[in-house]
Amino acid sequence: MNKVLVQFQRELWESRASLVRTPVILAGALMALLVVGIFTTQQHVQNIGAGAWMELQMDEGAVEFSELLFSGDLFQIHPNILTTGLASFQAIFVLILLLIIPFYLLSCLYTDRRDQSILFWKSLPVSETRSVLTKLGTAVFLAPAIYTLAAIVTGTCYILLLLLYGAVALGIPMPGFGTLIFALVSGSVTAVLAWLLLALWYMPLFCWFMLASAVARKTPSIWAMGLPLGAIVLEKWVLGTSYLFTMIATQISSGTTAFSKIIQGSGNDLVGLGLPVGLALSVVFIAASIWLRNNRYEV
Repeated sequence: MNKVLVQFQRELWESRASLVRTPVILAGALMALLVVGIFTTQQHVQNIGAGAWMELQMDEGAVEFSELLFSGDLFQIHPNILTTGLASFQAIFVLILLLIIPFYLLSCLYTDRRDQSILFWKSLPVSETRSVLTKLGTAVFLAPAIYTLAAIVTGTCYILLLLLYGAVALGIPMPGFGTLIFALVSGSVTAVLAWLLLALWYMPLFCWFMLASAVARKTPSIWAMGLPLGAIVLEKWVLGTSYLFTMIATQISSGTTAFSKIIQGSGNDLVGLGLPVGLALSVVFIAASIWLRNNRYEV
């Protein structure tokens, strides 16, 4: 267990800018935008009055919403508003995470081969299987855990500040303590489940990036992107079909759809045939990465 923890610490240390600092910076940027937004809104409220300002924001379809909001019944009748608000912050952090994970995976098995530091790591009493799985676990579990925690903390602070501002400046009743706790717990569970399901759908893509990192002698991104694109073009040219492109596009869109349904509170039809097929391909890609790590690690 200590060896595994040390390996995870090593991954965080080597990639702390993207895996640790980035979510902290993103959280700070979102909170700064909130403060600026509150300050700007407060200037309007002071200039024309709270009641007139609210009227300017309303149309006919918002009258009922406004009545529920100012009566304090909105969060009792529609408690999912807070839960959805908290869960939606996960989408922002996941979008950034999905931009970072491919770069991490493409370099995780290539960089130490390029600089020959792999010879040092091979001298340690740690199997290559554990090393590869640790790197995959960092991308699929550890980094998302950090980003999810940052999203939950940011979303909670964001909503609490908005509620507090509404109560002080506009006279909107605060929701009850139980409602807030329920929203926090539900939003946190939703965020975790949404990422886990998205990670399962995207697992073959993640494992393919690792395989490209393990096999490439130069520029893993060319292997990761060029080989599928070449196969797609060759299939279209020779066979006149687009099965490979359709399979990849369906895998990506299915993961995004599943993530959106979890965030929105709809959990129907989240698992399809593509999920087990993708997981089977993931096992093949990881097994190939481990074999390459053991038998061909020169650049």
